[in-house]
Amino acid sequence: MIQYFKKLLPDRFILLFVSLLLLRLPSVIQGLPLLNAELGWQVLGERLADGWLLYKDVWDDVAPLSAAVYALLDLIFGRSVLAYQLLSALLVAIQAFQFQFIVKKPLFAENSLIPALLYVLVCHLFYDFYTLSPALMSISLLIPALNRVFRHIESPLPDENLFALGFFVGMATLFYSPCFLFFVAVCLGLLVVASISPRQIFLIIFGYGFTLGIAFIIFYLFDASDDFYYCFIKSITFRKSRFTEISTPLIIALPLIGFLGLSIFRAFVRNQRLVNYQLRSMQFMFFWSLAALVSTQLNRLVYPFQFVMLAIPVAFFGTHLFISIRKKWWAAELAFLVFTASVVGMNWVTRKNFFPNLTLLYTDYLKVNIPKMPPDLKNKKVLVLGENLSYYTENSLATPYLNPFLSARHLADMDNYTSVKIVYEHFQNDAPEIIIDPQGVIKPVFKRLFVLEKQYRPHPVLKNVYIKI
Repeated sequence: MIQYFKKLLPDRFILLFVSLLLLRLPSVIQGLPLLNAELGWQVLGERLADGWLLYKDVWDDVAPLSAAVYALLDLIFGRSVLAYQLLSALLVAIQAFQFQFIVKKPLFAENSLIPALLYVLVCHLFYDFYTLSPALMSISLLIPALNRVFRHIESPLPDENLFALGFFVGMATLFYSPCFLFFVAVCLGLLVVASISPRQIFLIIFGYGFTLGIAFIIFYLFDASDDFYYCFIKSITFRKSRFTEISTPLIIALPLIGFLGLSIFRAFVRNQRLVNYQLRSMQFMFFWSLAALVSTQLNRLVYPFQFVMLAIPVAFFGTHLFISIRKKWWAAELAFLVFTASVVGMNWVTRKNFFPNLTLLYTDYLKVNIPKMPPDLKNKKVLVLGENLSYYTENSLATPYLNPFLSARHLADMDNYTSVKIVYEHFQNDAPEIIIDPQGVIKPVFKRLFVLEKQYRPHPVLKNVYIKI
């Protein structure tokens, strides 16, 4: 199979597109579960589409350009999971051909369709790779940036292209905040493997800072610069939520991590036929791979889709691996078969829940567990003071407090007069009809704001639920 894709012919491109459909359509047709992350993006997009301002009127750590996409999708499609899945498939196809276009001779020993094939395959590791995540959207900007890196390693670029390099990485960061690591990787990697002057590094830094500066100015004009810093920049962290199952995404990503490690080892240790440009490109991609790995951990909540950032390194080093195996063609076929089986098998096993008692593959925490709600708690404006966003399935968000970690800035600081004042204003401007408070966050708020406490009563049946009088 891998031998078939070693030639760039039109029928290979057609088969690649058919392969993408065959990998994705069965899951889409059968129906995939609604994910907690997807529901959060839908609620965010819905509120922004209603005219509220990101970070000021809705507190979440989704990057601004991704939030804008979700708002646009809500305006066009409403809360449509299918729209997310179809656009994700289209984006994967576009990115695969983007990547195929930039990785060609003399970057590899021969031209082939293997880079696009591996990229498509990696993007089907797990069923939450099928959604339109910020991580996936950011790759569309990282690929043009990577193209300029390869071109500069081959031959120094003019100044405007170096500015564009930083600009593209900056735009990617505005889609997915952990992408700032690729900016670090670009600067360090070029300093190590390419001839680049301090002035050229400054141009890259200026291009990167330009995009973030424009974003900051826009929020400053809307009197939301402090919120932009707190929700977008300060929220980048290694600290994990106590609800996060860290081990599960790592186990799911093992086929990618293992194959990437093997490919890097083969590329540097066993491959002796590299020209200088190929060697320096691989050295740079090692920095890129480290950035991709670390980026998967820069979130309070760990989801498998964050490992889609490994798609480019796996496709790059995997192509070197398969091209380098010339004499023993059967070894290349066997390696490709094992990798394909591990990726598709992991997808199938986790989606069908073949091993329900195996805690390392427990993925139910990723899915929306739609609660049984009384009719009087549906189609309401709701405030959920916890991580279980499933209550928003048939309800809309009230107040800015979507993200419970960011909400603690005010709700957990009720000894501060400024926090008390702002919380009161938020409740007055957009009062929730229902408050769902499994962790007891609202009690200190009611204790300081008696006027709010008088407006709500406990639900007669459900615990930790308050209804507006």
